[in-house]
Amino acid sequence: MIRFRLTYLILAALLGTLLIASCDEPEKEEFDHPLKFNISYLSNAQVASYSDQYVDFKLSITNLQAYYDVDYIEEYVDLDTSNFKFPAGENYSYEITDAEYIPPGQPQPYSLCILMDLSDGYSEFDKNNHRYEAFNGFMQKFNPMSEFVFAGYSRGGRLENEPVDIIGDGFANRWSEQLAIDVLDMALNTGGTSPILEAVDEMIGWIDENASTSNRHILVFAHRDDNSVDVHIDTIIAKAIEKNVKIDLMWYNAENLYSYPWAMAKMAHKTGGMNIYVDHFFRFNTAFLALDRMYRGDFGHFRVTARRIAPPGTFYEGYYFGNFGLSTGFYYWVFWIDL
Repeated sequence: MIRFRLTYLILAALLGTLLIASCDEPEKEEFDHPLKFNISYLSNAQVASYSDQYVDFKLSITNLQAYYDVDYIEEYVDLDTSNFKFPAGENYSYEITDAEYIPPGQPQPYSLCILMDLSDGYSEFDKNNHRYEAFNGFMQKFNPMSEFVFAGYSRGGRLENEPVDIIGDGFANRWSEQLAIDVLDMALNTGGTSPILEAVDEMIGWIDENASTSNRHILVFAHRDDNSVDVHIDTIIAKAIEKNVKIDLMWYNAENLYSYPWAMAKMAHKTGGMNIYVDHFFRFNTAFLALDRMYRGDFGHFRVTARRIAPPGTFYEGYYFGNFGLSTGFYYWVFWIDL
């Protein structure tokens, strides 16, 4: 019997044509609802059963419906198995047997480190620094029951401390003008390469020493492939589990990531973290404006049972799980099974 092992899953929500207004000097009273669109994120995935021709998955998926230029984001909860669609031309077939909505529990405080990829390349897709608009919106909507810290990472670029430069003296729990300016300044310090795993490794130790809650997360926002040296992903996973730190992945511009999504998706999956794909800054804005509520546990999720079936007469080999979507406009892109 073939022994199956699910190593990583990535979630993508692909929607719409996007426009975003540029940001100015931080002024809390002038915050004007960044443009946004729907997103989905994957918060849990498990192999439920398997044979030599199929794999059954249990996926926890949350869908957020955003209103283009209105300060309002809500869950999309009218989902059932009839909403799903599958790609044309695949040799494999798919079945969705259940999509049960699980309501949210009690909100919980959390400690969050947001790691910004400051490697070179932002001039290609964010020359007006739209990222800052989303970061500032997150801070202004933050509930002080929790705590957050921003840090940037790069190698051979413009950071004073490598591979990670932390903003401020530690965790914060509210917006301030100085913090907003510091985040803007750091977001402009782009250059060099992207030592993702080194940065995550360092921040696991930092959050373990400084967090005041047991609900600890590192959110890695990245757009380039990892170039860390002397750091193995399995070592980082073991360290994160030991320190009770969940590693969440928010990735952008997938064509530049090469091996990175598979490795980071494994890290998120093994530590109990989330996978969020943003293909443009409308969804990036939505994710950050809803981020505090996501981590606090204000949203429920759909527990989806999905099966991927190999063609008759073949063995199920390590291959893409493939992609499946929703007729509502939310789109999932879930990859890779390692047998």
